[in-house]
Amino acid sequence: MNLFGMGITEMAIIFLVTFLALGPNRSIDMARTLGKVLGEIKRTVNEVISATNINSDVTTNQTVNSDKNSQRDEETPQ
Repeated sequence: MNLFGMGITEMAIIFLVTFLALGPNRSIDMARTLGKVLGEIKRTVNEVISATNINSDVTTNQTVNSDKNSQRDEETPQ
């Protein structure tokens, strides 16, 4: 397992040092808060990606419609 460039051993050492430094109650509270923050960041990133995809689709549709209109204009005799 490789998370943020760290293996399981490094993550276990960081967890152990944090647990010893903060104590059991504060370590659990900090982990809970960190989980909430990471979840919120993930939701925000997904919303930005979704909005970007929607804007890209709209731009693509506008370009396709513009191309269709210009082809119709070229096909109509003047």
